[in-house]
Amino acid sequence: MNKTEIAERLYASAVAEDWEEFEKWIHPDFVVRESPALPYGGTYRGAQGFRDVVRTVFTRFQRLEAEPGNFMEGDDYVAAIVMLRGKGKQTGETFETSAVELFHFKNGRVIEILPYYWDQQLINEI
Repeated sequence: MNKTEIAERLYASAVAEDWEEFEKWIHPDFVVRESPALPYGGTYRGAQGFRDVVRTVFTRFQRLEAEPGNFMEGDDYVAAIVMLRGKGKQTGETFETSAVELFHFKNGRVIEILPYYWDQQLINEI
């Protein structure tokens, strides 16, 4: 299985809340690092940390849809462009933006996810 397929499985297992499947594809030292410029910035460790950051992100919005696509694979990385659409909780406004999520691999598993948002100001204000 290539790295892109593993990244796709991580997305699918997270959406399905199949944490047993999710944990098959993450390294024991897995982290998600969100930018400190975001309201949920910080480092989240392990599968539980991933669940915590997802819950935190999604509760900031009345509605949020994240659609990954356009995967690009390198030696130790996979990047996915993620389209984000939703409705802000603070403003009630609908929005559309994108992010790139960078998956870093070690020993065939994802050890780190680094999300890069196109419009951090929008995420903070919406």
